[in-house]
Amino acid sequence: PIAMLYIFIILYADNSLVYVSKVITQKTDAFTFTADLKGAEYLRIEVNPDWNSALILSDFQLSPISDKTVIEEKKFDSLRTLHVLNEDRWEWESDAATDAFGSDYSKVCNYAVIGNTSMKYVHTIEYRIGKNYSKISGKIAPTSSMSEDGNAYVCRNIR
Repeated sequence: PIAMLYIFIILYADNSLVYVSKVITQKTDAFTFTADLKGAEYLRIEVNPDWNSALILSDFQLSPISDKTVIEEKKFDSLRTLHVLNEDRWEWESDAATDAFGSDYSKVCNYAVIGNTSMKYVHTIEYRIGKNYSKISGKIAPTSSMSEDGNAYVCRNIR
């Protein structure tokens, strides 16, 4: 049997699924996504990598709801700047972020390289976003270290 290497990402906002992507392989170009948060109270992102596969998540941004006076002046908030609720903290801007085509992500708004490390199969991060945001957007790319026969798919979901 051939082992398939894959990753999928699930975004939850108040427990409602809001996004499913195409399959990602090492040869997949980076792509952007946008998901409707529908004024959710909580946002949870899960990355479920298989062995020896990883993705770069970059420029993850939350767009404020326009009628909220507290955040009127802001165009977006970076996930890196928000308070994390759970203990599985992601390290933003910590690893080399180069995709399979040699593009460098180290100068973007924010990035995290998420994959299978230390036999950990699910990476979860959760935020309380307090019904202040209308959408989330970001860019997803396979890392340069993803195996040639690796693949992934991404989905987003609101809890």
